Amino acid sequence: MPIEDDRPNFQEIKAKLRLNEDRDLAQKLQEEEYARHYERNRTVGTDVNKSREEQLREDEEARKLRREAQRPIEESDEELARRLQEEFDNEEHQIYESKEMQLQRDAELAAALAARYEYANRSIHNHYLEKNKQSRDSFYRNAKRN
Repeated sequence: MPIEDDRPNFQEIKAKLRLNEDRDLAQKLQEEEYARHYERNRTVGTDVNKSREEQLREDEEARKLRREAQRPIEESDEELARRLQEEFDNEEHQIYESKEMQLQRDAELAAALAARYEYANRSIHNHYLEKNKQSRDSFYRNAKRN
């Protein structure tokens, strides 16, 4: 038996080398693809974090702008509320003063009416006393004459 027969021929060696090259190439391509996917996933993860941070920053900026836009409205509302309260207080004070003045006028009128009533009662009383006296005097004069 010849030793040559145990050895692979050129075609077999060539086929095995190609097979190894193809396997190495496939493995290299697979590793590159994995690396690209890994890098893309890492980039996407980083981008997501950056996007989240940017969104939070934009949300905070929007809140700040809304607060700044609302500040003049709040100040205007506060000024309006202060003025309305002031007007209400003034009206309330005027109503109180008006009622006090009306009470004072009513008291003065009541005193004047009471004085007139008293004067009228005295006048009527004096008139009746005078009439009574005249009647008595007349009665006694007539009685003396008779």
